[in-house]
This record gives sequence, structure tokens and C-alpha cells, in this order.
Amino acid sequence: RGTVTDVEDGQTVTVSISDGVNPAVTTTATVTNGEYVTDPIDASNLNDGTLTATTSVSDKAGNPVTAQDSVELDKLAEIDIALPDDDQVINSLEQASAVLTGNTVDVEQGREVTLTLTDSNSVSKVITAIVSDNGTWEVTTDQIADLAEGQINAVVAVTDSAGNPANSELTFTKDTLSSVTLNIAQTDDGVINGSNENSQITITGAVENIENGQSITVTVSDGENPDIELIGTVTNGQYSFENVDISGLNNGTITATAVVLDLAGNTATANDTVLLDQLASVTVDINDTGDNVINGNSENTVVSITGDVTNIENGQTVSVVVSDGTNTETFTAEVINGAYTITDADISALNDGTLTATATVTDVAGNTATSSNDTAEHDKLASTTIEVAPNDDVVNAVEQSNVIISGTVTDVEATREVTVTFSDGTNSVTAKVDVDSDGNWQINPSDISTLTDGEIAVSVSVFDNAGNEAVNN
Repeated sequence: RGTVTDVEDGQTVTVSISDGVNPAVTTTATVTNGEYVTDPIDASNLNDGTLTATTSVSDKAGNPVTAQDSVELDKLAEIDIALPDDDQVINSLEQASAVLTGNTVDVEQGREVTLTLTDSNSVSKVITAIVSDNGTWEVTTDQIADLAEGQINAVVAVTDSAGNPANSELTFTKDTLSSVTLNIAQTDDGVINGSNENSQITITGAVENIENGQSITVTVSDGENPDIELIGTVTNGQYSFENVDISGLNNGTITATAVVLDLAGNTATANDTVLLDQLASVTVDINDTGDNVINGNSENTVVSITGDVTNIENGQTVSVVVSDGTNTETFTAEVINGAYTITDADISALNDGTLTATATVTDVAGNTATSSNDTAEHDKLASTTIEVAPNDDVVNAVEQSNVIISGTVTDVEATREVTVTFSDGTNSVTAKVDVDSDGNWQINPSDISTLTDGEIAVSVSVFDNAGNEAVNN
């Protein structure tokens, strides 16, 4: 708008507005009462900066006149928004300090930026920031934690000092939920023993909000030895490990820990524990006799077998098998205060020679312990023959002072003493002689003249080194 002097009403004023670069915007107005007013002029196609308006008009006499004025055009304000996150997903770790940032154009330092976060339930959080001296803005917020899972719409807005508004928006995803369970398959008694169970452990679990194909790691530990690490894959919301061998771990509480990440980067963990009891031991001792040989002269029917146990509970049954290599005898006893005793074990049916005893016991957890073998010598056999020197089985007055008796022994050692007794039923005569190196013995002569006429009984007795008595008559 403007005024004119010496220009008649009705004359046409031409107004041209230029940014100096783009084609000028031109319009006209009519002089009325020494003034003119244009209709609103659209200068939106002109560049920001100084605009020059030039007016020209001529009076009826043809005299031209011009005038100029200038004004600043500021029609631009821009802002953008970014979530500096590769997957554009905010996980459980990121939600406590999520960063949104952006740049502005033609927005002055210090202008207030308003960020509005809206979740799928239409719940919003409004956060403000200030444009920095380099035209950027940034928000670090924990308020995403209060918004619902799923898509979140972020709108940022700012107004420059000229009043030009600018806004921008983006969407991202909140995914903070993931979970995993873990279960160590328990045995019937709730304890994993060392009798195969500790090498056949099954570990299973289920996941939620974790995608198929994600890797899951299970670490099994006794707290002392190197951990056992298992790596599997989530399939249909589950995972499993079969035949896990934990025999190298110490007895006690075993802890298994599962760790898995979803695609959003959320970590889920779970623990389970189980008791491992894989230690049990037993000893066995055949209590030998004084000469370290069990004879058949009553010793082999009252044999004592003892032993100790470790990590075996009172009341458990120990089984001892005694073998001659062909035949066996089995005896049992109860564990009492870490020991067991078998008395009066009858091994008389076993053959002579080396006997081997083996003890076996199982603890409450199912661990079977087997002893090292103990051995003992069994010697239950000894025999002898007896023979009166050839005659007519009648000893007369001449022969009675020179009776010859002899025999041969079996399983009786040389130098063992042989005792021969002659008896008439009332009186007796005894003679002794040693077994020679060939296993023979002979008493020559024997004087039985003091015995009464009639039938004379002759008996022989000899003991081997093991104490077995051989008799004959």
C-alpha cells in the first residue's frame, strides 16, 4: 500500500516484488483518494531474504513516478528426527536411556523443541529440548519405559522466531519382553548319582517373546571346576539338551543358568539347581586266621568278613561275594556307622586255593560302589593212609614188640608230626613220627606188648600247616 501526490484517482499503480533471483511477482492497484492498496500478494515462490517492492505510476499528463521499499522474507523452518539405533527397536536395556535427535534449518538457537511419544494405546509422553548453537537437538529419556509394547509414534515440533512452524515424525518399536525357563530333569529321588545318571542329564526349557532360531546358552557349574557350556537353538518356543555329562563336577549343588537374546537384544535368564551325589566307596577284608590260611577244621564255617564305607548311609546293604574262581558264596550285612561286619560266613563248599572277596553296596542316591578284591587262602583238605606191615592180621608174642605201621599223606606238608595210637579198648600205646619229603611216614617198630590180647584198633592223626586234621584207622 502507499500514497501518491499529484496523481489523479483512478490511475493504475504497478507493484513488483523481487528477491533478486526468481521472477518478480507483479500486481496492480488503483489510486483512490491519493492512496492505493493491493490485494494480498503471494510471495511464497520467492526466496527467503530481502525482498524489494517497486511501485510505478503515471499521472494523466504522463509523468511517471516510482518508489521502493524492502522487507525480510522468512518463510522456512525445518526439523527432522532420528532414532540412532540400527534395528529401530528399543529393548529392555535401551528403554531407560533412549536417545532421539535431529537437526533444524532456519531455526534459531535456543528455540524450544517439543517431542511427543505416543504408544498403541494412545498414551503420550511429552518431552522438551532446546535447539543448540549448531542447529541440532537431542533428547535422552527413560519415559519410553512407561509406554506400551509395540509401535511408538514420535513427533517433533518447533517454531522459529518468525513464527514458522516445523515438524517431523518417525515410528519405532518397543520390544522389552522376553523370558526363559530352565529345568534339570530330576531323578526319582531328586539326586543325580554317579551310576550312569550323571552322564545322561536332560536339560529343557521354554521361552516367550523369543524368536525361533535364536541361540541359547546353558552353563552348568559346581562353583569350583570349569563350567560346562551348552549351546542350543530355540525351536517352537522350546529348547533341550540330552545326555549332558556332569560327571566331572564336584558333589553338591549344581546350578544351571540359561541365557538367551531375542532379536531386539533383550536378555532373558533362568536358573535351576540339582543335587549331585556321585561318590561312594567300600572296602572288604577277609579276616585271616593266625596262619593266614583258612582250614577245614571248623575255621571255614566261621569266617569273619569286615569293611568300611564312605558316603554310604546307615542301613544300606553290603553284598560280599566270595569266589574260588568256579564257585561262589554270597553274604550280606548292613552298614552301621560307616562299617559292616559279616560273621560265621560258611565257605566250606568252596574249593581249596585262593579265595577272592568282592564287596558291593549302593547309596541312597543310587551310586554303586565296588571294592577292590581281598584274598585269602583256603586249605580244607588233608588225608593219610594207614597200613600194618603185611601179615596174617594177627600179632603173636614174637611180633608184638616189633609192629610196623606206615602210610602216605595228601595235602600234608613234610615234617608234620604223625600220631599213631594202638588201643585194646582199655589201654593204649602211642607212637609219633614225622612225614618225610615224599609224603610218607612209618613207625618201625612199635611195641604193643602191654595191650590185652584181642582186637586192637589202630588210628592215625596228622595236622597240615593250615590246621586241617587227617585221620584214618
